Amino acid sequence: MIYDFCGSAAVQGSFHRKRQLACTDSAAARTKGDYALLICADGARHAKHGGPAAKLTVEFLSDRLLEVAERALGKGSPAIMTDVIINTLIAARRHLEHAFPDASSDTLHCTLVACLLGPNHLCMIHLGDGFACAVQDRDANYQFVSSEPENADDLSTSFYLAELSWFKHLRVSILEGRFIFAACMTDGAQALFEEERGFAMRKLLEIASPSEPEGSQLAAYLDTALARLMSDDDKALCMLRRPQADDYLEHLVKTKRALIAYPSAAALQHAAQRVSARPAFRLLTAGMVKALRQRLGTGTSNRLGWYGLTLLICCAALFSFFISQQPQETEQLRAIKQLLEQSKKQGQNP
Repeated sequence: MIYDFCGSAAVQGSFHRKRQLACTDSAAARTKGDYALLICADGARHAKHGGPAAKLTVEFLSDRLLEVAERALGKGSPAIMTDVIINTLIAARRHLEHAFPDASSDTLHCTLVACLLGPNHLCMIHLGDGFACAVQDRDANYQFVSSEPENADDLSTSFYLAELSWFKHLRVSILEGRFIFAACMTDGAQALFEEERGFAMRKLLEIASPSEPEGSQLAAYLDTALARLMSDDDKALCMLRRPQADDYLEHLVKTKRALIAYPSAAALQHAAQRVSARPAFRLLTAGMVKALRQRLGTGTSNRLGWYGLTLLICCAALFSFFISQQPQETEQLRAIKQLLEQSKKQGQNP
C-alpha cells in the first residue's frame, strides 16, 4: 500500500449553521494506483450558487485529474504538464456553465486548491485563498513546501474559477521528489492551523491516523466547539500520507517542533492578518488552547494539574457555547437603526 491514509471532510461553520444555510465547502481525496488527488473548493458567501458550484467543481475535477495524472506528472516538460492541467480546468469551467446556463459568472464563484501526487512528482493547483502543504523526504532530510492563499484587497475577498480573469491568478507548481505527506484545506480550516510564528504541522500530522476510518477524525476535529469559535466559516480538509510520515512525526516530537516556519514572507503576512482580524473572544480562546497544550506536553500527572486541565476545557467549551448563542446584528439591521435615529433627530429640529 503506497498510502496508508487518504481522507477528506467538509463541515458547516457556525455562520451558516445559525442561518440554517448549507455548507458551501467541498473536498475529496482519491487514489488510483501510484497516483493520488486532494482537492478542496470554497463557494463564496456572496455567490448565489457558490456551494453547488464548489461541489460540482470538486466532483468533476476528482475524476478528470486522476484520469490525466500520468500525463500531468512525469511526462514531458513542465510546460507540457502545466498545459494538461490548464486544459482540465478549462473543461471544468465549461462544465459549470452548462450546469448553470442561466446564471451569471459572479453567482458561481468558488476557490480551488488541489494536490496531484505521483511516485516522484507533486503538482499544486491553486486559485484564490486556502492552503496546500506537503513534506518531501530526502533520505530523512525533510522539506516542507506550501502554496499560500491569495486574497484581493482583504481577507474577505479572493479569486475564483468562474471569473473572467481566473487565468491571471491561477498558480500551478510542479515539484520533483518523493512526498510522504500532503494536505489541502479551505481558509476556514486553515485558520485552525495558522499561527503568527508558523504553521501547526505537527497537529495536522497527528490528525491523520491510519487506525481511524478515513475522514471520520477529520470531520470530528473540524466540528468541535473550539474549532467553530476559532473560525465561523465552513471548513474543508483533505490529506494523505505514506507510512514514512510516522518517521517525520517522530522527528517533530523529538525536536519539540510544533510549528513549521512559513517558507515565504507572503504566508507570514497572511498569518499575521488572520490573527489580528480575529475578534477578542477568539484570541482569548486561542490562548486557552495553547495553555492547555503546554500543560499536556509537560506530562503533568498530579491530581491538581488534571483538575486544572479539566476546568480549562470546560471553560473553553462553555465560553464557546454562550458566544455562539448571541445573535449577530446584520448590516441591514444596523442601517435601519441608523435611519430611525436620523428620523428622530429631524423630528426634534424646528
